[in-house]
Amino acid sequence: MAQWDQRNGLTYTAVGDTVNLAANLEELSKVYRVPIVMSESIHQAMATSCISRFLDEVRVKGRERFMRIYTVIDRDDRQVSRVPGQGRAAVQLFGTQSWGEISDWSPRGMALEQLEQPIGEGSLLDLTLYSSDYRLPLFLRAKVIWAQSHRAGLEFVESNHHLHPSMENVVSRAAWEQYPQS
Repeated sequence: MAQWDQRNGLTYTAVGDTVNLAANLEELSKVYRVPIVMSESIHQAMATSCISRFLDEVRVKGRERFMRIYTVIDRDDRQVSRVPGQGRAAVQLFGTQSWGEISDWSPRGMALEQLEQPIGEGSLLDLTLYSSDYRLPLFLRAKVIWAQSHRAGLEFVESNHHLHPSMENVVSRAAWEQYPQS
């Protein structure tokens, strides 16, 4: 819709459901502290153009149903040092415990394989990690950012700030051993 104003010339105003949704998603970017929040339809349309990750399932103002929201990941963000993992993870979800094998990890997250039970994207998990890489079990909380059958990618959620440095040390030490400096 355009409107003519003698002082300022032609001005444009957009209204409607699409504009309202865009405004609400822009507000959610502040809540989730990410540069861009997109709906599932945009996420699917952009699947070959950008790397994105699931954020949450939320109720957006003006919508009756919950909707899945995503954010864009910088390609460089995916290049964080990942090292093969050794060990098992006890996974707590909705009061039940199951197990999975640690496939690889980085200071920000990990991948699990051979999960006894499939888990869904967006689930928050309490983890107890047992590995020869550290002496005592680590207790972490993680969010599922992708899931395929009995595999899942997890992003650590900061609840105990002292745990993250220990993960950094484990991954840094493992990366050093795997790729020694010449």
